[in-house]
Amino acid sequence: EALNYYYQLKALKARNLIQPNSRSIPSFAQIQACAIQSDDLRRAYNQLGGSCCGFRHNAVDDAQGDNEFDFNLPMWQYDYQQLTPEFRLATIDYDETKVLMNNSWSRCHFEKPGRLDALILWVEYGSATSSDTISTFDRFHRQQVRILKESIVVAKDEATATISTISDDPGVLYIQCKIDFYSSEDDYSLEIKVKKA
Repeated sequence: EALNYYYQLKALKARNLIQPNSRSIPSFAQIQACAIQSDDLRRAYNQLGGSCCGFRHNAVDDAQGDNEFDFNLPMWQYDYQQLTPEFRLATIDYDETKVLMNNSWSRCHFEKPGRLDALILWVEYGSATSSDTISTFDRFHRQQVRILKESIVVAKDEATATISTISDDPGVLYIQCKIDFYSSEDDYSLEIKVKKA
């Protein structure tokens, strides 16, 4: 919905149906993310590997291939542990009708050790005249969830409690993400990398 509103405003301004300097409510949308561990997601969306309850799932498993999967899920219904703080992937500026940080890497450290299973994405809307925001990371909205094909283990010595140590400690693991709204693949493309500093 955040991207849809952006494209509607852009089209209306291009046709001079809205003044180019007009203000929008909301003024911006921030695309936020966090990395999680979730046994519930793994059990629900992982390959079954052969048969389950008397049904062969080989064809379904083969169709999945080596892909990562995006789901639109009500995450309040799943148990999960957040491994990173929330971090911003991009900002959609509705007043200026442009996407900031598009196709650039965002980087965040792991606060806790665990198993990286997925990335949750949500939108926070705000106004240029107020510090209040409306978040879609709640019980009333669904969140976009990228489930990794293979989990990545984050050891205790690879996690850090403070962001300042990312560049100082070469053993610290961090997640790096890039979102591209102008991708020809789909509505957007999302790349995820996990690296050591």
